[in-house]
Amino acid sequence: MRIGTVTVTGGGITRTATVSQAGTVAINYTITYNAAGGSPTPTEQTKRHGVNLTLRGAPPPTREGFTFLHWVGPMGTYQPGDTYTANASATLTAVWAPIYYTVRYNANGTNVTNMPSNQVKGHGASITLRGGIVSEIPLRAGHIFVGWATRTNGTVAYQPGSTYAENTDVTLFAVWERLPGFTYTVNNYFDDGYVEWYYPTNDFPNHTLEQRRDMAASAIDGYTGAVADRYLELLELGVTRPRLVEHFPSAIDQCKGEVTSGNLRTLCAHEHPHTHSYNPIASSRSPNPNVLVLDFMDNVGTPGSNTSTNAFWTGHLITTPTSNNRSFSFGTAIYMLERSSEEVRERNSIGVLMHELNHQIGANDHYHEAHPSGGCRRETRWGGSGFCSGMKIDPDNENYIDCNGEFGTVYRPETCIMDTSRKSIAPDDIICEGCTEDILRHLRHHH
Repeated sequence: MRIGTVTVTGGGITRTATVSQAGTVAINYTITYNAAGGSPTPTEQTKRHGVNLTLRGAPPPTREGFTFLHWVGPMGTYQPGDTYTANASATLTAVWAPIYYTVRYNANGTNVTNMPSNQVKGHGASITLRGGIVSEIPLRAGHIFVGWATRTNGTVAYQPGSTYAENTDVTLFAVWERLPGFTYTVNNYFDDGYVEWYYPTNDFPNHTLEQRRDMAASAIDGYTGAVADRYLELLELGVTRPRLVEHFPSAIDQCKGEVTSGNLRTLCAHEHPHTHSYNPIASSRSPNPNVLVLDFMDNVGTPGSNTSTNAFWTGHLITTPTSNNRSFSFGTAIYMLERSSEEVRERNSIGVLMHELNHQIGANDHYHEAHPSGGCRRETRWGGSGFCSGMKIDPDNENYIDCNGEFGTVYRPETCIMDTSRKSIAPDDIICEGCTEDILRHLRHHH
């Protein structure tokens, strides 16, 4: 039976003894905690002489901007839940380590110099990102550094010299803008046949005609942008689009008046604007002056040139009700009739646009192939002279014969966009070696 306690202090040690009725004395020790700025502070504990004590367990106190390391007392360091064995009272004080965050810089490309070194910032502090001096701004041949992104393909989030205040580690990726070796201008136009084919009134009853035209313009600009991105990667060719994608009232639009889903497949007899040869060179301005592409070229206002192209997109059926996709390059214009299903529309539109633009800048369809009468098919484009890089003699064989009848290099595999236009332009060899050579020849000649 407990009848009282006795507290004795001496030599810097406090002991609390419990006296029982039988006269025995139990000595106790007090363990207190000091969170040193953290919270919560664990409640104190009592340890009996000769009996081990388990210290307060997890979780330990927390403190903003710091990491808890351990408790420290006269007898050493302890983790939450450790065993305390000393026969002595003690105050255990929390030990904290400041939290630091690392800012890492990633070149996000090859052959990059002047990469800044990593930085460290404390919790709650702000730092100035590197780049305040020229030697800390990354350099890469053929590119302009435009800033830092927080992911590989991200947009610019920080500039050199910006303030970084986030309490987290971060890797900043260099964002590069490639410098084109050549530039080329593409102006896009579309008629209401294109609008009604892809954005019909029946599917968009709550949209005005102007709103549906805006949707068509946005899609066409997106297709051109996708081709422009690939040209920059593959040919160092910068495609500019100075004009907004414009509506053009084509001859068929004017013939039909109001274009609807009901008359989209109807042939219009007004001076036969639907009629054209697949090879428009065979079409003359008489007796069919309103051949669609010629009408377009006569009325867009700004003629194309060896450094620019006007592209016309339509959805009107041409020639016969069975006609579907007819796209071609003629002079300095492109005629884009691409009535694809929704599933392949984007891929086909992008692929056909690259195919036809390749014609504008030097590549032909058949000049790599064997002519039916023997020898090379030598179509002309650049500088008025034909090219013949090689011709395929066996569809199951990779052997090609060049124009001299000798086995030569495979210049245009089936992956080449000039072999089949309606396909993805993602592969690196989408513009094959032979076509690349001829396109670059054209660009060097005219730029």
